[in-house]
Amino acid sequence: MTDIRKGINEILAQFLEDPSREDLKELFMSHLGETNSLDFKESWPEKSKMARHVLAFANSGGGCILFGVTDDYDNIGLSEYKDEATFKDEVEGYVPNRVISKDIVIINFNFEDAGYQEIEGDKFQVLIIEDDPNYIPFISKENGSSIKKNAIYTRKGTTSVESSYEDLQGMISRKIKSGYTTSLELDDEMNQLKLLYSNIDEYYRYNVLENLSDVFTSSGLIQHRQENPHFPEESFDEFVSRMIDGKKEKIEKMLGLK
Repeated sequence: MTDIRKGINEILAQFLEDPSREDLKELFMSHLGETNSLDFKESWPEKSKMARHVLAFANSGGGCILFGVTDDYDNIGLSEYKDEATFKDEVEGYVPNRVISKDIVIINFNFEDAGYQEIEGDKFQVLIIEDDPNYIPFISKENGSSIKKNAIYTRKGTTSVESSYEDLQGMISRKIKSGYTTSLELDDEMNQLKLLYSNIDEYYRYNVLENLSDVFTSSGLIQHRQENPHFPEESFDEFVSRMIDGKKEKIEKMLGLK
């Protein structure tokens, strides 16, 4: 990493640690483009798209979205501020309560006397999404025009996309390294487990040519499948069934029936 790039990253890190008007001005003057931790929005997108971005940042180590700036880094400013309470009400149907109540904050910045011509007289907002590794992955709660129910989103470069199996492994590894202690509700734990099961196939499938003469057609393809050695021996349904049996046995013992 060059000294210039390192300096720019330090400016972003300093701003995220203690967001101030002066630090935001330094960020503007650095002309830092969008990154995994920084996104620009000309205005506030519709609520389901914003929820997707929030979840992606929350699952990717946190970051911030700067409103009033185009993708081309034109500092156009905002005509009016978005109310934080209104924003939280808009996305609460899609985003877990933990993120809404603990991990996001909106900060308003007005540069009437900035001393930097490019932002003089403009106002901006910054949405900070905190890193909360103890509770990742955060899962979407509902469907919307830009979001799917029970999906996990992550940052890939400058976009917010659905997580791959490798992304999920990375999140779980980061969660374990954080030394987490969890107090998730049973519903959250079960949803996370079910989602993990849905991201691993029981079989590998591939096609094989029956005859060499069929190389230019699809008619001679025979589908084969091979067991995935990494697939859990116990299915999700079998796990739930075993938990039910265990709970029933515990209740019977409490009632003196065993």
